[in-house]
Amino acid sequence: MGISLLTGVEAAFIQRQLDQQTERGARSLERLVTGRRIVRVGDDPSGEALADGYEARARSYAQARRDAADALSVVQVAEGGLNEAANLALRLRKLATAAASDDVNDRERGWISKEADALSTDLSRLSSMQYLGVPLLNGSGRTLEFQIGIDQSPESRVTYAPSETDIRPDSLGIGNTDFSDSDRARDAMVAIDEGIARINDSRASLGAIQTTLQFAMDTLSMQEDNARLAVSRIRDVDVAKETTEWLSAGLRQRAAIAVLAQANQFPLAVLRLLDPVK
Repeated sequence: MGISLLTGVEAAFIQRQLDQQTERGARSLERLVTGRRIVRVGDDPSGEALADGYEARARSYAQARRDAADALSVVQVAEGGLNEAANLALRLRKLATAAASDDVNDRERGWISKEADALSTDLSRLSSMQYLGVPLLNGSGRTLEFQIGIDQSPESRVTYAPSETDIRPDSLGIGNTDFSDSDRARDAMVAIDEGIARINDSRASLGAIQTTLQFAMDTLSMQEDNARLAVSRIRDVDVAKETTEWLSAGLRQRAAIAVLAQANQFPLAVLRLLDPVK
């Protein structure tokens, strides 16, 4: 190839290679600084769209897990009230057993009746327990639905019906217990046993809901982790690989600069040809 004075073909080619390596090094440096493989959408449009989808799912999983945790709090409040109701009913059962024996006199039965009345009052007071204005233990609360998934399917919701739980003494059948004699006390024992069974039925239902919510929280946590891992694999930079790429671009850039300096000397050869022979 001849030597041209007007067009530095070699220098232009090397300049183009230098620009490419400079851009390559700058892109690698951006990825290393940001920690992201996709700095601009143009780096990987389909990958960025896929990552956005996984990111949306990850955030939805996180919110659903918080919803399930809030729902668990509601159920645990109701469960705490039922536990106390069971304790009151068990104490009442103990009093009925004491009153059913003829080794207590009428005065002592009167004392037992006073304590039983106090326990019944406590049970009535406990039945007024609410959570955010929703009655939980008197059978009048509205049905609550908790979102524990990321779609609108029935499987993504858990229903809790406070209306199925009523611990008012009259509803439990222990509102008018009579301990005035042993026969009535024995009848009260049967009624109290039935009331305790109803309380335990409600406790079992709440326990099942708690198990469902806890399982949902564990599952949602795992799904969130998997979604975020997918986002990481798509968006995050491989530091080792990108460092190698950056160093390679830097070496080629320096080489191109050195070669370009030599290529720029080629036209000077033409000037030497034009010099008069000395």
